[in-house]
Amino acid sequence: MDKNIKKIIIAFIIVIILLPLVLNFALLFIDFVPSVGDDLEMFEAISGYLGGAIGGLATLIAIYYTFLKTKKDYKPMLCFHYCTMYYYSSVNGVYSHFSTKYVDQDSDVDGLRESLAFQLLNIGIYPAVEIVAKITKMGDFLESAKLLKLTENEIEDLNNSYVKEDQGLFRINVIKQNDSVVIPANSWFEFFVNRLIQYNRLNNSKKAYVNNNHFVNGEFKLFDIQINYKDIEGTPNEDIYSVYVKFDQTIQLTTKLKNYEPWTICFSFLKKKTNVS
Repeated sequence: MDKNIKKIIIAFIIVIILLPLVLNFALLFIDFVPSVGDDLEMFEAISGYLGGAIGGLATLIAIYYTFLKTKKDYKPMLCFHYCTMYYYSSVNGVYSHFSTKYVDQDSDVDGLRESLAFQLLNIGIYPAVEIVAKITKMGDFLESAKLLKLTENEIEDLNNSYVKEDQGLFRINVIKQNDSVVIPANSWFEFFVNRLIQYNRLNNSKKAYVNNNHFVNGEFKLFDIQINYKDIEGTPNEDIYSVYVKFDQTIQLTTKLKNYEPWTICFSFLKKKTNVS
């Protein structure tokens, strides 16, 4: 539809420019009507024509850009909700639990186990349809893990412990305007969290604290999430989000837990770009 409007504007401009020239050229060869240069009234008429035509062109351009803005405003707008959870890791490193609740009694931890999930919102006023998402850039996690003080053998072990190919995440038929859906997290989320905590423990046991400030106060990139969807006109859209995780272990200073280490974990989703076909 945009291309058609552009063609109309271009054609309108060509007509505005050429029509007076064609008329003036024709009038030069018609005896009973003087040419523009010989008659003031004819010149004024042509000038009025040009003024009206230019005004009409300006109006058409204004309508076109208003249409573009309105169309943009009425597209679906997808975004992930920031997620903060508690993570309970057993002291021996065998068991781990995600939960949205905090407790300080060991006996209460087992009953807190929750599936890690995220919320995808459509903050636009048009629905998104045929939504398909996948995890990409899996290799970025390895670069994040290097912020911790790892040996070459540990880096190689980490590199060989997971695949780097894209992984399917979810497929949804529709997300209505101003609505949201809960997306179960892929197993890779928990895998990466466990790995980062494991290496942090390893750093502490070796008293290798050089890069721990990155782990406590900074964010680690896990991977990207690519979401493909369509608007109600069938126009394909593609959003790409970088997924980061931030850890905070300061809660361990006041906890009463004996067999678990609690962590506060924040997942954030930074939109890198949006492509519209």
